[in-house]
Amino acid sequence: MEQPNENQQASPAEGSPQWTAAAMPALTQDCANRGADWDAALARQREKQDILDANAALGKFYARRLNELSLEWERDNTESRLEAFALGEHYDFAGRSGRRRAKIDTLEHVRELYTYLTTTKADLDMSSFLEGVANSASAEFRALASAELVHRAQLIIATASVLEVEGDRVQVTGARTIELRGGVVAASKRADAAMFALGEFNAQADKRRVAWASKGILTSSNVRNTIASY
Repeated sequence: MEQPNENQQASPAEGSPQWTAAAMPALTQDCANRGADWDAALARQREKQDILDANAALGKFYARRLNELSLEWERDNTESRLEAFALGEHYDFAGRSGRRRAKIDTLEHVRELYTYLTTTKADLDMSSFLEGVANSASAEFRALASAELVHRAQLIIATASVLEVEGDRVQVTGARTIELRGGVVAASKRADAAMFALGEFNAQADKRRVAWASKGILTSSNVRNTIASY
């Protein structure tokens, strides 16, 4: 990823070929390409945001389902005890156990999906989104820097006759020049901040992955520690 530099300015030597009218079509096309790259980066960022939104909705669904299954499990616990005590030696241990096994397997599976969604997948997708934000910010910087370059070239071409008379110390600065320079500086800072946020998030995510790995994945062997009244 290209690192932005807010001090980058369009100020090569006035006699270079890129400051001639003949060079303007290439500069203008490059500016258009940079703008298209920025639009494409924003589109990819929105796609990544959609994934985060979908994760949030699915997480709510899983949470509701977990609550429902947990309540069903509690009811089944109560019913199975009452039935066992009432029937005594005639209690259908095999049949009831099979039904209970199906319930706990379903509950465990939903819990595993929910855990993965809200931990590993959440971090991976958030990292991807933040990378998209950083890419968009970098693309914005390049697009604005290119627009500033085109404007600078236009100014030099327009003041060529003045330069011939006054030399290379002539400066023409107006509202548009100030606006473009300010936009480039601000975009550079946004890109730097986005890159920093991505790095910080990934560092914390690495720590979380180590912690999760040390705890292991929820399975039937440790479900007694996670589901009440099992």
